[in-house]
Order: sequence, then C-alpha cells, then structure tokens
Amino acid sequence: MLRRQTSQLIFRRSIKTLYQEISHGNNARQSILRGASKLHDAVSVTLGPRGRNVLMEQKYNFPKITKDGFSVANEIYVSDKFEALGVQLMKDIISKTNLQAGDGTTTTTVLAYEILKRGVSKVSLGCNPLELRKGIELGVKEALKFLHERKIELTRRDDEQLRNIAVISCNGDQKLGSLIYEGMKTIGENGILTIEENNKVEDEVVVKSGLRFNEGYIHEHFANNDIKTKKVELTKPLVLLHKGTLINSTQMLPILNYARVAGRPLLIITDALEGDALAIAALNKLQRQVQVCVVKSPGYADHRSDNLKDLELLTNSQICDADLGEIASQADPKYFGLDAVDSAIITNNETVLITNKSKLNRDAITQRIAEIKEILDNTPNMAVGDKDHTQRRLANLSIDSNATATVKVGGHTKFEIKEKKDRLDDALNSTQSAVKYGIIPGGGIALFKASAHLATLDVSEYSFDVKQGVQIITDALQSPLLRLLSNSQHPNHLQIITSLLTIPNTPENFTKGININTAEVGIDMLEQGIVDPVWTVECALRNAAAVTSLMCSTEVVIGNEMGEREYGETKVGGGRTKF
Repeated sequence: MLRRQTSQLIFRRSIKTLYQEISHGNNARQSILRGASKLHDAVSVTLGPRGRNVLMEQKYNFPKITKDGFSVANEIYVSDKFEALGVQLMKDIISKTNLQAGDGTTTTTVLAYEILKRGVSKVSLGCNPLELRKGIELGVKEALKFLHERKIELTRRDDEQLRNIAVISCNGDQKLGSLIYEGMKTIGENGILTIEENNKVEDEVVVKSGLRFNEGYIHEHFANNDIKTKKVELTKPLVLLHKGTLINSTQMLPILNYARVAGRPLLIITDALEGDALAIAALNKLQRQVQVCVVKSPGYADHRSDNLKDLELLTNSQICDADLGEIASQADPKYFGLDAVDSAIITNNETVLITNKSKLNRDAITQRIAEIKEILDNTPNMAVGDKDHTQRRLANLSIDSNATATVKVGGHTKFEIKEKKDRLDDALNSTQSAVKYGIIPGGGIALFKASAHLATLDVSEYSFDVKQGVQIITDALQSPLLRLLSNSQHPNHLQIITSLLTIPNTPENFTKGININTAEVGIDMLEQGIVDPVWTVECALRNAAAVTSLMCSTEVVIGNEMGEREYGETKVGGGRTKF
C-alpha cells in the first residue's frame, strides 16, 4: 500500500528566474512620481531653521535622529519596483548636488519633486515632453542668469557674512558655525580647513602645516563607506611616490606587504593604476588587510614631474621612477617616507596632506623655493598656465605660512559626534563655495524673486508647450520658500506671500525678504545674515531640472523581479519525467 502511494508522488522542479514587468505611458510616469513623493515627503520636513528631525531605524545600531536631508534620503527604500525607480532617480539627483556643492540637498529634493509633479501633469494633459523640456531648460537658464547678475562677491575678510553662512549651514547652531569661521580666519587666504572626529568631549580647532592638490582617489574602490562624504582619512600613513604605471601583481604585493608588516596605512601617489595591480589593491581594501588609498599624481607632463619633486621634499619620500628601472616592490624604506605626514584626507577630487614640519629638510625646501623664484624672475613672458603652476608650487613649499586648520568634533556619544560632523561638513562646503562663487539672499527668497522675474519674461516667440515648461520652473522656484513657511508653522502663509510680492523686484530690493523664524517681512537678508552660496543654489536647480525633465519624457518603465518558475515534474516509482 505504501509502495503504491509512493509511486504516485510527483515532485515539481522550479528555478529562481529574473523577469521583467513593463509599464507604459501615464501609469509608468505616475509610479515614478509616487516613489519620488515618498522620498520628498520624508526629506522636505528637515528644510530650514524650523525643520523637523527624522528618526531612522539602524539595523545593527541604536535608532538615529537626524535633520540632514541627504542622510534621510539614503535610508529610504520602497517595495514597489516602479516606485523604487522614482526613489533611486531622486537619490541620484541629490547625490550629484552633494558631490558638487556639499550642501543644498534638501532644496534639491523640493525643487526636483515639484518640477517632476508639474511635468508629469502637463504630459498627461497632452503636452509634448520634448518641447516641455526645452521650456524647462529655458526657465533654468533665465533664472540662473537673474541670480548671477545680482550675486554679492565675498572674500575671507568678510567676517560677518562668513560666520552667518557657517551658522545657517549648521542649522542655526552658533557654536558650530563659529568653529568653521574661526578655522577659516586662522588659516588665511591659501590655507586648508578639514573636519575630523575628536577623542575628547570638547570641540576644538587645531592648526598645523599642510598642502593640497586637486587629484583624488584613482578609483571609487578606495572611497570609504560613508555614503555622504566618501572621504578617506589616513593617520600617519606611509607615502609612496611612484613615477609611472603600477600594472602587475609583482609590483603591488610587496608594497602592500611592507605596509601590513609595518602596521601603517598606505598612500600611493602614482601616474596610473591598472590591471592586476588595481584588482589586488582594491581587493585588499575590501578585505581590510591594509588601509590603502591610491591617488593620481597631480598635474600633467612637466607639471606632474615638478609636483612629484616637490612632494618628495614635503613627504620625506624618494620618488620611485619606473622609467629609470627603480622598483618599489623591493620595499626599500626610502620609498615610503620618514614620518613626515601626520595625516592624509582624500576625496574624489582632492588630496590634503597634514605634514610634520620638524621632520622636513628645511634647507632643501629653502633651496627649492629659491630656484622657483629665480625661474619666475627670469621668465617675464611665462604662459599663464605655467605661471599659475609655478605660484602654486611656491604656496605648497611655504610650509610656515601654508597652514592647515582641523576642526576636531567632540561629543558624549558616537552618534552625537557623527551628527555634528555632518553639519560641519555642510557648513565648510557652504562657506568655501560662498568665497569662491558669491552669495545671494537665503531662505528661498532669491529663488522666489527669480520666479517673479520669469513671470515677466517675454516668451511670445515660443510654442505653447515650451511656455508650459517655463511655467513649470516659474512655479517650482516658489516651492522652497513655501516649504520653509510650512515647516515653520506660521499662520497666514498667504498674507506673507502677498506682502513679499508687494516688494518691487528691482536690483536694489534683491536682498529684501523674510526672516522665517519671526515671519518679519521686508528685512534686509544680508544684514540679518540669511544668505546662501549662489553655487549651492545653482547646483540644486540645475540637477533637479536636468533629471526630472528626462523623467517627464519617460514613456516605458521596465522593472526587474525575481520569481520561481516551474519547469518540469518527476513521478517517483518508475514514472516519466516531463519537460
């Protein structure tokens, strides 16, 4: 009996299969919009001085409370595959602004969602998405032109404005903002300011000597796990200066082994990293055997050679020249520096070296400076690029005046320190952008005035759909101010907006606006220190418009899903197998 029952058992076989689900037209666009809306609703509540905190579950840690929009955005995931595409596209927009400006991610979120929402609505009503996109681009171009014509230039001597920008970027924290201000005033025009965690409860500013060059890690494999900064920090690293290309394992393995035995982090500055050498270095980083970062040599052609020679003096290392047959894999200590570098901070586009002046050969550095000055004196018609390069060399070699200030962030818990460090990173990026590019009134006022300017723009020569694209930007530019008012919970929003509209939109009234904390209208934003770097606002608007205009023109969305598919059956007890 048992045998007869067993012979009738059927086992179905199945495999995990990746298949696609396809959505078309307005349904596709609406699903993207729903995903974008979920991210926007969570991030936008953090905007402004009266923005709210967000509590986030951490899988292996205590819950995290933050007011940083970028951190919130990167914790958002949704189950619907089409909505997830909308979430991911919004994250990409925000990440781009964070990478370019280091701040303004919440404003980017608000602008991107408003442009997308209005764009999807216009397309569903029959507008041509390509013409709509032309209008969006025209609106962005005219708005940015308006802002740049009215921006206010700054220098590091503009004490009050620098302090104000730092405080605003720290969410109104006077103490943290003052740390950034103090650091920037300490280092002067050519100095370097960095942020790092402190092993004390107190915050402090420490001044050392250092240098900077505009090359970062050679590949993202060497970035750290901090999704916001992707900054690499090496403490007392060995420094290898390699002239040529590291390409094979016989070069790389002994170098890594030398650092492993020494128990030290390793910074490699080389012309190029390829092939097995790249694979081995990246694998080593992933396995955390040696803390290593590889940076491209700064400059090009003769400039690169000059820079390496200067780095040789400033790191107490000896150049390993592959062209001369020198091989760093012999692991000679002379190639790895003699403790001249206290720390290295590397991002995707910049490297900062904090040096120990007592370890450097001052006589050799003084001689090099004299040689460079002689070149400048004897070459009156030097090309502009060569002259800039030569002056940068002098600045880096002037170790007594080339100061580096480090703001060391303290706190009672790791989470408190991390939250403060995030705000200080934003403040540093904002103040540096302000000095480099200029400032405009903050609190959404500059964008609100740009919106009023677009409303008067003559677009009669354009098609109806292009005009609708300009209107999308006109409306979206008001959204940061409206969100700030919403977060502040002031009554009579309409009355406040009406009062703002009564202020003539002229250059002399450009800085007149509103204090979100007090709801006082007509105040001078510059005098009250409510300002934004124009670069941060530009990045937010450009990135928001560029990607969302493409999303509006999307007609088909393809989502992936993993599922089980039966592909046959087997009958036990002599039965046949079907396929």
